[in-house]
Amino acid sequence: MLPPEAKIAFPRDVHIKWQKCACWIVSETTALKIDGDTAALEKVTSALTSGTTFQSILATFDPDWVTALMRQLLSDKLLLVEVEPDEINERHNQTYGWLSSLTARPQRALKRLQRAHVCVIGVGGLGGQVLEHLVGSGVTNFVLVDGDRVERSNLNRQYQFNMTDIGSSKVASTRSALLAKAPDLNLTIIDRYIVGPGEFDVLNAYTLDLIINCADTPNDIEALVADFADRQGAAFLTGGLGLNRGYWGPLLKGQANEKLRNLKSSIQAELSDDLRDWSGEHVCRSSHGPYNSMIAAMMASDAIHYLTRLHRPRSADTKWVIDFQTMAVTEIALGEKQV
Repeated sequence: MLPPEAKIAFPRDVHIKWQKCACWIVSETTALKIDGDTAALEKVTSALTSGTTFQSILATFDPDWVTALMRQLLSDKLLLVEVEPDEINERHNQTYGWLSSLTARPQRALKRLQRAHVCVIGVGGLGGQVLEHLVGSGVTNFVLVDGDRVERSNLNRQYQFNMTDIGSSKVASTRSALLAKAPDLNLTIIDRYIVGPGEFDVLNAYTLDLIINCADTPNDIEALVADFADRQGAAFLTGGLGLNRGYWGPLLKGQANEKLRNLKSSIQAELSDDLRDWSGEHVCRSSHGPYNSMIAAMMASDAIHYLTRLHRPRSADTKWVIDFQTMAVTEIALGEKQV
């Protein structure tokens, strides 16, 4: 149970409704009915609305009743266990508020993000924006891998770069852009292309929780990254896009390479000729910035859900293909979902 000194309060989306002698504690996803002493309930809900300590409530009301009530509120995600304001970097207070709508222990979820070690392969149109979202949400430790140089044509979708970066290393320029926003980041850059299994040797020194593939070459890049993730014991997430279609997922943990092969078999067996012909495994020479943003946002969101362990990511053992012209979304799932 909670320590006596714990600061507790209702999450921001909770409000109280009274119906006769019953108190309803309502959030966007839950409605909990509590019967009992109306006067006591009014005082407790008032205290939790403004914020109090567990010790204060224990000292005021019957300890057994309070303990049972707190357990119920925690179980239904209707209680926020607060931290001292100075323990939350101001840069993360929006993320903290969002996490508090998902869990009674948002600080623990935020610390999971801050302690996670993420490798991003490819820091172009997808990888650069995935990184922006992850950094903004509190992820601190990164290894970035890309051997490319910034070109003028990149600027329509690779928003971390500007004209002064043209000709520079993408990973070096990306590091500079991210550190300008978040100086506390722990960023390692590896300025090389991944062209075969041997290229991953340089990553063996790092313990990684999640490896995100945002590269589109060589043709077997997803299999190469998935195989390395298996050897590392890390989770694997991938995504990509063509001219008018894109995909994110699958997010896999364990046997990622084998699951990818099974998924490709499903694609050949189940999809329409139109979608089957577009496998997401070719290099597209033209790319629309907003489409990159859409896929990058979904990839980053699923990465955050995976790292916080609060919700099952939508792309867990699943590939989502989106047609940007019609906004039709196709789900391609593995037979056994395990992430």
